[in-house]
Amino acid sequence: MNIPQSYFERFYDSVSRLAVYAARRIHLLLENTYNFNDQVISVIDRFLKIPFTGLVWDIGYMRSRDRHNKTVENRMASFIKDILKFIKLAYIHDVNGGRSHLPLGAGSLDIISFIDIFSSLNIEMIIEVYSEKDLKTSLEYIKLLKVNKLS
Repeated sequence: MNIPQSYFERFYDSVSRLAVYAARRIHLLLENTYNFNDQVISVIDRFLKIPFTGLVWDIGYMRSRDRHNKTVENRMASFIKDILKFIKLAYIHDVNGGRSHLPLGAGSLDIISFIDIFSSLNIEMIIEVYSEKDLKTSLEYIKLLKVNKLS
């Protein structure tokens, strides 16, 4: 994806002014996306240096839309280690191939590891699925995880 650098500069200028204006009243959070190139990483790095900012991390974006592009996934996995302390909220759902927002346990993500990591860091999680049925399925999956950990 070829986005002009001037767009990134304007975006950073806008969010940095918003963060300064909102300081101490609210935290301004950015959500990750599929696009994870050097320009995006640079903007995130600069943004996180502003007080009262943080990240919303959607685990579904840990998989590249291009299922054969492991470079993006590896870059994102490496980057998350450095920014984990800035994550304030996580959206959890499963992914299978090109489909996302699946019930927990219905896809290919290691949901258990994400839940363990986010729980250990006291990061709030929102189950992000499309239907009430999928939400109930996800809650049953979490209940089973708890039972299996106790046994």
